[in-house]
Amino acid sequence: MVLDGALIVIALITAVVVWLRWNFGHWRKRGIPYVEPNIIFGNMKEAIIGKIHGAILSQRIYNAFPNEPVVGFFRMRSPVLQIKDMDLIKAILIRNFNSFRNTGMSISKEADPILGRNPFFLKDEEWSNTRRIQTNQHTASKLKTLYGYVDEVKDELVAYVNNNLGMKFVALEFCTRFTIDIVSSCV
Repeated sequence: MVLDGALIVIALITAVVVWLRWNFGHWRKRGIPYVEPNIIFGNMKEAIIGKIHGAILSQRIYNAFPNEPVVGFFRMRSPVLQIKDMDLIKAILIRNFNSFRNTGMSISKEADPILGRNPFFLKDEEWSNTRRIQTNQHTASKLKTLYGYVDEVKDELVAYVNNNLGMKFVALEFCTRFTIDIVSSCV
């Protein structure tokens, strides 16, 4: 009886371990270098427990394989691909952008109304609608026109600084005014 109970417990523990590790062969099977995951947290343990910021973790993963165009890691049990090669990034973000509707990352529009509407953080139909609107607004000819406005504001800024070399500037206020000038010139 005790032996049967022990065998059942061992079988359950084995099943749980196999289930937890099931996805961890994902990158190995595809021949993609990857950071070895923790059985419970994947590669996110330090970020989850608050030991380091997620951006630091992302940088560590990026640096783990310096000469590789891509590196795999695991967000808990889910495989995630970090792309490092600029040509591949351009292919995804420009030529094949319609195939990458869901990045797996999202930000609540209530928590951050501006970043929450960024196409990188949107999903499905909302992503498609925003992408369509922004694609029409950011054609090459429109961006070239905007460049002229930005260049004019930049020239005014340089002239202002040159005329006031002895003055001290509050950097936040100075940059805010420059940004407002650019935005108001381009609208």
